Amino acid sequence: MLFPLVLLVFLLAPLPTVAVTFPVLEDPLTVEVVPTSPVPGQVVQVRSSYFAQNPEGVHYSWSVNGRTVDQGVGVKNITVEVGPLGSRTSVSLTVTENGVVKGQKTVAIQPADVDIVWEADTAHIPFVSNRPLPNADSTIVAVAVPHIVRTSGTRVSANDLVYSWKINRSSTPSLVGYGKNVFTFSSPQFKNQFSVGVTVTTREGDITAEKSITITPVEPSVLFYENAPLLGTRFDRAINDELVLSGEEVTVSAYPLSLSGATALQYEWRANGRVVEASPEDPRTITFRKTGEGRGYFTIELSVSQFQALFNRVKSSFLLTF
Repeated sequence: MLFPLVLLVFLLAPLPTVAVTFPVLEDPLTVEVVPTSPVPGQVVQVRSSYFAQNPEGVHYSWSVNGRTVDQGVGVKNITVEVGPLGSRTSVSLTVTENGVVKGQKTVAIQPADVDIVWEADTAHIPFVSNRPLPNADSTIVAVAVPHIVRTSGTRVSANDLVYSWKINRSSTPSLVGYGKNVFTFSSPQFKNQFSVGVTVTTREGDITAEKSITITPVEPSVLFYENAPLLGTRFDRAINDELVLSGEEVTVSAYPLSLSGATALQYEWRANGRVVEASPEDPRTITFRKTGEGRGYFTIELSVSQFQALFNRVKSSFLLTF
């Protein structure tokens, strides 16, 4: 009686489940635009890739905005000049083999642009540099100014766009989001050159603009100018190596460049190595007076620094002859 029972249990046991997978066939025809985010008026290349057993028998027919622009065997790529802001260029490709259509693709190209305006939180003189330049330890603020227009002529607001910022081509989640057109950062490599890039995309993802810039930190410096009683600060001629004292006294003003925290800077003047006191109200300006007769010279040195700032300091000098 045991044998039939065992046989019955064996027959009723569930059969193992076997999963059957089928390969997903990739589209044999692909079309891409290079660069992927063109600016208005740019000439782009539209490239195709098509797998065929007999490539020599594949015929390509390209059209732009409904008009055939190129065709023939092996014509895999074409160049197209995109239109202005707010335009849309439609590029279509039809691939045939032996008169039989094997694939069709259409891509829409909508140009856009974005500018990156940036400056460091450092001291500068407008006619010396067009923006405050960073040192290796200063803070930099970058603002993305997008130029994205829809085909209706409506300009997309900067607050309605998605921004993705990168430093040296590396991105983090905190640098991505709606309306994040302002980016505050410091030099990631101290004194070394680095790149800052931004990608701006519409909410629908149909229009994208990209821009990348290169920033090079500079060494802080100091420019000296004579402060004349009647003419004021002589910005037309900086004191380079030597200043000749032609009268009884001369007033010199120092202007640091690429130093952060202008209100927290400390100034130390020296004449032939000895500390000389400047006015507490304006420590960057000092007056030298001639006493007695004779001729000679003093080496005037100025050190400008910020407390506990490794790179936010500078020293410069000139020769005062009398």
